[in-house]
Amino acid sequence: MKKAIITGIYGQDGSYLAEQLMAKGYEVHGIVRQPYSYWGQRIEAHLNTKEIRPVLHEISLYNYEHVAKCVAEVQPDECFHFAAMHYASSKSKQVRENLDRILYENNVLAASNLIHSIAEYSPTTHYVQAGSCLMYECSNDSPQNEDTPYCAKRNYGLSKIAAAQLAESFRKKGLYMSTAILFNHESPRRSKDFVTQKIAQGVADINAGHKESLKLANIDSKKDWGFAPDYVDAMWRMVQLDEPEDFVLAAGMTHSVEDFVKEAFSLIGISDWYSYIELDKKLAFKTGVSLVGDAHNAYTKLDWTHSLNFKGLVAKMVESAISGHFN
Repeated sequence: MKKAIITGIYGQDGSYLAEQLMAKGYEVHGIVRQPYSYWGQRIEAHLNTKEIRPVLHEISLYNYEHVAKCVAEVQPDECFHFAAMHYASSKSKQVRENLDRILYENNVLAASNLIHSIAEYSPTTHYVQAGSCLMYECSNDSPQNEDTPYCAKRNYGLSKIAAAQLAESFRKKGLYMSTAILFNHESPRRSKDFVTQKIAQGVADINAGHKESLKLANIDSKKDWGFAPDYVDAMWRMVQLDEPEDFVLAAGMTHSVEDFVKEAFSLIGISDWYSYIELDKKLAFKTGVSLVGDAHNAYTKLDWTHSLNFKGLVAKMVESAISGHFN
């Protein structure tokens, strides 16, 4: 029986991966730190109803001794590092600036502790960590692929670049280290801080008569959106390769926030969606280039496909928000 460690197991990606791995017969271990967020508690409860109960290790990823002890005891065949500090684009500029320093330090430290622990105590482990399209946020190239030079101007993207470069340095030493450069991927398990879930929940509230409007920032902003379980499947496929490699994971096309809003409202029979929207420019958060990924390598080398298109993703999120149940 294969063993896997997942960090961020009660986040969006970690929870879908836990389900997938347990269905494949894995012994799944999750690194957690109390207290869980409200959303994490909901996801854990949902997994429990499906009899998905991983072995939990309550430790801090920022403490090397704790991480090393866990890795040494579990001796995982595979390790998936998804936990990270982040802020959603809907956060105010002041909140983002206040978080920047600790975000960078913690994200780099967590990745470093895992990578060094594996190198020292479980060197045969196949390791993949979640990168981000924001590693390209000020790139001059579009679309972005694995050959696109990293270029970030904010600390979240910079922290992901640092972790990717650290993993690459250990890969050159012979360890199985890889980074999945993830473009936006959403699901009913996405937290309410993110614009897609904010829209889905807002439409559900308007449909139920609980609210009369939805406050958003710049609805012209465009994203390369895909369905989270598909991206989790790709990361599992990455660690099945004989040799480690970094991959861009993306849908390869962009849609605007306005597209998402229009599609979401159409699902509850509202065509004049614009009369339900309040724009708050203080929430606006822009990148300097269109972030759209070229996932050709993943399609060919991983035999990877998408199970949902954009319309299907919006429908799944809105339906889940209306029902009040994850899926």
